[in-house]
Amino acid sequence: MCRRLAVPAAVLLEKLEHWLPEKITR
Repeated sequence: MCRRLAVPAAVLLEKLEHWLPEKITR
């Protein structure tokens, strides 16, 4: 796998971890 894809994927996962709890609690 390309490391160029691995970095943005990690960033998206971090954003999802912060974004999903807000959606679930509301």
